[in-house]
Amino acid sequence: MARLRLHEAAEYEARPIRAALVERQPELLDILEADARLQVSSFSGLPALLETAQQPDFELIVVRQSYPDQFPPADVERLIVRFPLARIICAFETLCLADGRRREIWPLAVRVPSWGLPERLEREV
Repeated sequence: MARLRLHEAAEYEARPIRAALVERQPELLDILEADARLQVSSFSGLPALLETAQQPDFELIVVRQSYPDQFPPADVERLIVRFPLARIICAFETLCLADGRRREIWPLAVRVPSWGLPERLEREV
């Protein structure tokens, strides 16, 4: 009887995850680069990522939001549409705590406080 083999776990798990970091910050870059499972590319801003990257380029996208309204809603929507299969994380700083209640730029499911990023990355990777 033939057996169905879904995938080779060792081969699948050994492949690095292509990740993009938007809005460079040394601390976030250090966190991402410290994880051997990630292959990190860094971008100076959301427009730079949207202009240069193609849809299958990244499996994980981490965006750092430093202040409210830093990113236009149209750019966030373009990001989500351009990378429909990517896991997107918006790591927001203290000034952005109320954004989830007062603004609907980022979906709540992708928002995480910057101090909770290491734990969120562990769940995503």
